[in-house]
Amino acid sequence: MYFARLWALSALAALCAICVVLFAWLLVHLDFDIEETTSLILGYLTSARLVFLVLVLSVLVGFVEAAVVTFWKQRSSKRR
Repeated sequence: MYFARLWALSALAALCAICVVLFAWLLVHLDFDIEETTSLILGYLTSARLVFLVLVLSVLVGFVEAAVVTFWKQRSSKRR
């Protein structure tokens, strides 16, 4: 159960990070035009393929993070 909760939290954090990086990149790329950046982000949200890709990517990143943390925790507990 610990691994599943850690995986879900890591996937959620990865999803938020991906969205923040995309928004910041678009904001800089569009010369800090908030209205155009917001309309592009809303346009991306209606693209089912892009949303699915971002969700799959965040789930994979979350899985890798959870696996590494679990492995690290088990390894450090064996050393003691």
